[in-house]
Amino acid sequence: MSRKTPQQTAHAWQSALVEGRWDDALACLTADSRSALVASCYFAAAHVADPDAASGIALDELLGRHGFKETKAKKWSVQDLVAAFGDLMAWSATHAPDGKGLDLVEKIARTTYSEFRIDGEFAYAIATTDGRRSQTQFRLVGGRWYMS
Repeated sequence: MSRKTPQQTAHAWQSALVEGRWDDALACLTADSRSALVASCYFAAAHVADPDAASGIALDELLGRHGFKETKAKKWSVQDLVAAFGDLMAWSATHAPDGKGLDLVEKIARTTYSEFRIDGEFAYAIATTDGRRSQTQFRLVGGRWYMS
C-alpha cells in the first residue's frame, strides 16, 4: 500500500498487524514510534511473566537473543525491532497468563479510525476501540504518511 494519505496508513497498519505481517506493520510507524511500541510490549511482557516459570525463562531467552539492553541515556536498544516485536507477539500468544497477554493485535482489530484532518506535515484521526476514543497522530515524511 502506498500510504499517500493518513487513511491509507491507518488501514495498512491495521491490516498488517492483524495478519501478522510485522515488517509491514512497523513500516507504518515513525522510527521513534517503532521503538516505543517494542519497548511497551517488552514492559508489558515483563509485567505479566513469572520469572520462575516457563514464561519468565522464555522471555529472558527472547530478550537475550534480541540484545535488549538499556543504554546510558535510559533508552532501550534492540538489534532487530521487527524480529523482536514478532517474537514478543509469539511469546504473548503462548506464555502470557490468560487475560493478561499483549492484546495489541486484538485491540487494533477492533479499532476504527475516523475524523481525519491534515495540518501541513501532520495529520490527526480519532481512534475508537471498544467505545474509547483517543487521538492518533500521523506525520508526512518523504511523501509517505507514518503513524507517530
